[in-house]
Amino acid sequence: SGSIAYAGDINGDGMNDILIGDYGADYASRTGAGISYLIYGDSFGNEGSVSTATGVATNVGGGNTVVGTSADDTFSNIRNNVTVNSGAGDDYIEVRRNGQNIYVDGGSGEDTLELRRDFDFREDDMSFFGIETIRLRHNSQNIDLMLDVDQLIDLPDSRDLADASTALTIFGDAGDTLTVDMLGGADLTGVADASENGYTDYSVNGIVVLHLETEVAISFI
Repeated sequence: SGSIAYAGDINGDGMNDILIGDYGADYASRTGAGISYLIYGDSFGNEGSVSTATGVATNVGGGNTVVGTSADDTFSNIRNNVTVNSGAGDDYIEVRRNGQNIYVDGGSGEDTLELRRDFDFREDDMSFFGIETIRLRHNSQNIDLMLDVDQLIDLPDSRDLADASTALTIFGDAGDTLTVDMLGGADLTGVADASENGYTDYSVNGIVVLHLETEVAISFI
């Protein structure tokens, strides 16, 4: 069962927002953990083209909400004030940081988040869930990504701490950077992946939490 609650104007755009709770839903290998979805209010006529029938959305911004299908969906050029709930399937979600208030839930399946701008996942105006792979990509500049160690562990919704293959994977190029906020804990330990050239597995307390392409420079704070 679920519930809907009035949330007020969360993003300060002058329109009321709502929270939808899915009580008892499974999330990130946690049975009955529950999930909440934040949906931003909007007025009619704002930009964005959304097609849930085909599982394709492009150039979406301005307070729109995108809901995926059970198939493999493609959502490109996601910008500011957008909620994406891509649902089941192996989905591709491309985000361009032109503003604020971005909520992305990849749902079940093997979902890829492509970042076209620098991001700090620790900021209060963005949330990412259900992401198995992050691709850092820009045609003319390098990408800097920051997140904390808890986000690193919890991003994949199918995460099984006993299975290293379910750890978050991050692709990138030389010059791209990843900064992990260890929240006061010890730095991750990196070991070259024996089964795949060009990748390093990073662990915390003996548990692999990150599969990182070696061209991406990593640092810890």
